[in-house]
Amino acid sequence: MTKYENMNPTIARNKENLSKEHQFFEQYKKKDKSDFQNLAYQQHNGGLTRILDMTTDPLVALFFAVNNNERADSSVFVFIRENVSADSLEAKLMSFVPTVSSREVSVIVDQFNKKYNCSLTIERATNILSHDLFITPNTLIDNDNERMKEQKGTFAFPANEIKNNKIVGIKDFRDTKSYQEIIIPFEYQEKIFSELKERNYSSDRLYKDPTKDRIVPDLKDVSKATIVNFHKVTSAYKKENGTVFTHTLLKKKELEKLGYQIAKERNDEMLTLWFRRKGAPRGVNILTQFWSQGNGKRWWNTGKNVDQFILQEDWSDSFYIYQLVLTDSDKVNRKVLPQSKNAVEVILDVKLLRGKLHIKTNLYAGARLFITGEGYSKTVITQENCDDYYLPIDPSVNRMEGQVTLATPSLQPKDFLEKAGIDFENLKGDFIKRDNNMLSLISGIKEFDCKIENDS
Repeated sequence: MTKYENMNPTIARNKENLSKEHQFFEQYKKKDKSDFQNLAYQQHNGGLTRILDMTTDPLVALFFAVNNNERADSSVFVFIRENVSADSLEAKLMSFVPTVSSREVSVIVDQFNKKYNCSLTIERATNILSHDLFITPNTLIDNDNERMKEQKGTFAFPANEIKNNKIVGIKDFRDTKSYQEIIIPFEYQEKIFSELKERNYSSDRLYKDPTKDRIVPDLKDVSKATIVNFHKVTSAYKKENGTVFTHTLLKKKELEKLGYQIAKERNDEMLTLWFRRKGAPRGVNILTQFWSQGNGKRWWNTGKNVDQFILQEDWSDSFYIYQLVLTDSDKVNRKVLPQSKNAVEVILDVKLLRGKLHIKTNLYAGARLFITGEGYSKTVITQENCDDYYLPIDPSVNRMEGQVTLATPSLQPKDFLEKAGIDFENLKGDFIKRDNNMLSLISGIKEFDCKIENDS
């Protein structure tokens, strides 16, 4: 998806539309479908609904992110959440809300109980409606909804905002629980889109409509989007470096076209061009181009032939890491799961004994620990029913400084995460480091400075 200020379903992006939700639902519902099937069908056919499209296929998500007709960065959001079947009481209640004209929870519950012949209480209904809800993939079956099958789709219901027993709004889906945002810089999107189509991720297959491709029109004059500063380089050849500041986000092919125009105008034998977004710090480049011709080809002789030039490109300047995370970390979002009520207090002690380092910990089995010090590096995998680990070191060492690190969840084995939690939410204590700051990793860290102790 392209970046929105919030992550609301279509019905909640406009207050007037939200007030007419029941009217919209009734207008387009099909009598042979369940409430949830109707919501899903309307969602996939451009209707205004209270559900959000999700997919279990990351390449489908990437396709939707880069199928973008704006000159803007886009995002893929990753959620790992508990989920319920489409046939569950929770899913039925969430999808029942649009069928009722009243927003009073008591009225919704009364009509729900009559329809499903159950005895749901207002208290429990309020609790369900106040929390977001993920639907287990493949539990919503609708043979008419081909798009859902092709997109490996499922859905999520954002939480309702309830005041005085009345639904007054729908909460931003990112308000609670954990997620990770992956930003796709605009400059990469067209190339990614092309590669996805080669893998049969296309509008024709995913939308059943080839006209759904969203194309950003090419700029007629790319030179107007930039300012260039040149620096001559002392060399046996005619050689220059240039920094190109882009005022407008440019496609990959537009960057190549612009680079070619500059190379032709400068007529250097060797020309290096650094492309940088306006306002980006020095060294944080989108792309580096190396243009060579004539004698310059003796040194730069591999790459793409562009008329009389050879072009080499380097996209590895870590633009994403530095520009979108380190310098503008507020553009990238993360929210970790809240600490569980039964989180275990982690013990981690380090002692230096003669010829060995003693690590004592009660971490669950399978935890991957890195122990580092000056000239020393070891990895420990914790074992079942074992709290003490002895690592061999030089017997002459009388003092040792270092660090014990519990690797971030993405580097931990599945068995350990099933107990510790995907955000280490089932662990607590000074050793565990976890917050919503993108600049810090979820991990465990303990610094130590040990002097020799007698081995008892």
